[in-house]
Amino acid sequence: MITESILQKFGRIYNCTIDIPTATSIISLTIDFPLTCEFVIERSVTLKLNTARLKFYNLKQDTRELIYKDRFHLVPKKIITFNAGYQTNANIPIIFKGEILEAYQEKHGTDIITNILASDGGISIQGAFINTTLKQGMTGIDMLRNFATNL
Repeated sequence: MITESILQKFGRIYNCTIDIPTATSIISLTIDFPLTCEFVIERSVTLKLNTARLKFYNLKQDTRELIYKDRFHLVPKKIITFNAGYQTNANIPIIFKGEILEAYQEKHGTDIITNILASDGGISIQGAFINTTLKQGMTGIDMLRNFATNL
């Protein structure tokens, strides 16, 4: 159990919001401290997408069902915002905002762990397409320039 002295020593806090579209509205789930959370955020300065791997322990069953996402279905697009910092911060900074690619549950001992894999733009990139007409005799470079212009 987390005691007040542990909070004073470490002071770490987080907040996670997941926006889930339905047929008529958007359900906004909030998960925050004191529920146990593990996370790894990978940032890249190259062409690689930024990713987040999050684990939440012992969420309610209805919350787990809302979060669940099969990696092979591009819709619905579930948006996740993850803030983390210390209690001394006036506002907890956003350290990741993106789309959930996959979310599933697993049982580990007495814990039920909700695993979330997200990226900033992954679904948009996977589902992107270009509809254009290419002229006869275009070089490969001309085609790539045409594609880049039409993105």
